[in-house]
This record gives sequence, C-alpha cells and structure tokens, in this order.
Amino acid sequence: MKNIYLLIIVLAVLLKSQAVFAVEFDVAVGAGLEHTDNALRSADSPQSELEARLNADLGLEYEGPKLNISLGYEAERIEYDKGTQNDTTNVTGDGSVVYEQIARKLYWSLENSRRNSIVDRGAADIESNREDRSITNAGVELILRPSGVDRLSSQLFYNDIKYENSDDLDSDRAGAQLSWIRNLTRVDTLALHLTYQEASYEANVDDTDYQMATLEYGVELARLSYSVEAGYNESRRDSGDNSGGYFSANVLYDNNVISYSIRVLQELTDTSSGNNNDSIIGGGDFNSNSEDVNIFERLSAALEYTSLNLCPQCTFEASLSYEEEDYDENVLDVEEYNLSVFLGYNLTRLLTLGVNAAYQELFFELGSGSEDYNNIFYGLDLTQRITEEFSVNYFLTFEDRDYDGLGADYDDLRGGVTVEYQF
Repeated sequence: MKNIYLLIIVLAVLLKSQAVFAVEFDVAVGAGLEHTDNALRSADSPQSELEARLNADLGLEYEGPKLNISLGYEAERIEYDKGTQNDTTNVTGDGSVVYEQIARKLYWSLENSRRNSIVDRGAADIESNREDRSITNAGVELILRPSGVDRLSSQLFYNDIKYENSDDLDSDRAGAQLSWIRNLTRVDTLALHLTYQEASYEANVDDTDYQMATLEYGVELARLSYSVEAGYNESRRDSGDNSGGYFSANVLYDNNVISYSIRVLQELTDTSSGNNNDSIIGGGDFNSNSEDVNIFERLSAALEYTSLNLCPQCTFEASLSYEEEDYDENVLDVEEYNLSVFLGYNLTRLLTLGVNAAYQELFFELGSGSEDYNNIFYGLDLTQRITEEFSVNYFLTFEDRDYDGLGADYDDLRGGVTVEYQF
C-alpha cells in the first residue's frame, strides 16, 4: 500500500503546480451479497456461506501541457458470515504519472500496478490461496533527435516488486535501456533496443543480471496497428546462466463494429517478476509456478474478438489463450489453456442480459505435487439500470473442476445481487 500512497502524494504535488486543465473523474461505490454452496471449493465437505462485499472504484484522467495522469483502482472488502474464510480487503488497479520537464526531450515517470493473484495454481481458488502483488516503476527518459526521422532514447529505471505474503519473492531492479528509433514513413517505424537490468531479491539467492538486444518494427494505420519485436535475452548469476530468444508480436484491429487483437510473447523472466502484472490469460492471474526464486522462459499467446453486428442489440466476445512456463527444473513446468465466450443482449434500453462460458485446462509435470485439471464455468447476469447513476445486478454462476486424480473434484454454485452508484 505504501507505493499507492507515494503515487497519491506525487499527484497532489504535481497537480498543485499545474494550471487547471480538463480532469476526468470516475467514482463508483457498490455493495452486494453473494451466496455459495461450497465456500472452500471442497470435494469432501462443502460448506455454504454468505459473503458481503463492499467496493469502491476510482478513475482519473488528466492531460496537461506537461503532465499526464492515468489512474484506475478498485478497493474491495469481503466479509464471511459463517467465518469459513478470513475477512479481507484487496486493492487492485493501475496508475501512471508522466511529467515532461523539457519539451520533447526529458520525461519523468512513476507507475504502479496491483493484482490479486492465485498463489498455487494447482489448488482451489479461495481467499487463503490469494495475495496482492504490487509492482512500482520509476524512470527518466532523455530523447535526442539527430534528424527529422531519427530519435535516440536513453532511459534509467528502478523497479520495486512486493508480495503481500510471499516475502521471499520480493525484489528490486535497476537498469537502463538505449533505443534508436527511425520513422521509415508516416505510418511505420524501425527500432533497435539494448536493455540491461540487475535484480536483487529478498530471499538469500544470487543477484541476477539481465541483458537483452531486440529489433522492432511497428505500423500504425487508422484501423489497424501491429508490431513485431525479436532478439536475444540472457540472465547471468553465480549459480548459472540462462539464455534464449525474445519475441513479441501485437496486432490490433478496430473499425468500431468489429475488433480483434493478437498478442504473443516469449521472454526470459523470474518468479518474482513473473508476468509483470500483465497477464493476457483469460483464466486468471497466477503467481509463477515456483515458491522459490527461479529463472524460467515464459511463452504466452492470446486471441480476442469482439463484434457488435451479431444483432442490433448484441455484443459478442470470444478469447483463446495459452501460457507455458519452462524451467531448468522440468518438474516445475506448467501449461495453461483458456477459452471463453460472452454474449450480451440489451432487452430494453435499461435492462441487459449477459451469458458467458469458459473452459480452462492446466497440465503439470509428474512429481510437481499438482494434478492436471480442467475447469468449466458458466455465468448468467441481469443488469437493471434504475437511473443513469444507479444500477442493480443479479447474477448466477456455476464452476465445475475435474482433476485427473481421484477425490479432489468439486463444483461451486453461486448467486447474488449487487448495487452500484456512479458519481
């Protein structure tokens, strides 16, 4: 939480020094009750529970001549009527501040992201198997323009990673990046990036040096944008070196009726940084599949599709994703597949019906202590907008988990109602 307080203090100081430009605030508060017939998602002794939830959302967008701010955070309080789990409060979201000290040359930035992630992806998704992870980045960037089409960028950055409970996974990093960017035409660019960072961990393990060199090509059109970045990355530590290829591809198309995106990423990372709070997987945000600090190669890919022309009152969404963690110790390797679909239908101007379904499958190595399993999820919700500011949502969900082994399968039926007021 300290990093969020730091971000708020920086915002207050910077906003006070700026002329008042357009500031967009989004504030919402909500409350709800949720009943489950299997609070601990247990195979042997399901227990019913009534969960009371309070939440508050804060969004802020500010664009000034020298200062850009973007905030989006949610705080949620959950209390359990029968005490099947400990009452908890979670804060998740993202925030960034960018200050332009010298026009088009010198930039200072501060970023924070918080996620509530599953600790052990082989175990049931309950509160005791979750924790908050906060990542804060501070940096400075100097841009030189030797010609009308060339930019030379030099960046220094500091990164702080904190886990709510897994203290041994805490780390801090300092590094630098040098980039040369050339505008080939008005719509496409070519860039060369050289990156170095040193990671230190709270656990008693060797520091790690990361080095990476990549070449990137990007195109920005009216409805279509795409980029491809490829190169080499390696990690060095006293206990051993790792190396591999780096590859990133992003495609985004949007014509205001149909949109789709494709994301592929292969990188060398460690169990502290993990996915850097940037999960592209639809099934949930997980900690890495190791309780200790390990280096591994991460491969993730996702396809998302949205259509508004299925029918005049419909919104259709579908996503498909894959993630793999490849460790030197093969027993830690894991693969995850996700497929989800959603259909929203406007019954009236103020009444919306939503139907969604998802399938998830995870594979673990023999000897890992975790069993392969698949999850099937169904959801139904009805949202009634009473006024422009006030809405009521009724929902019903069903989850069925099936392990390859015997005795751990469970299902969980939930239903409830929430109310929300947007200021």
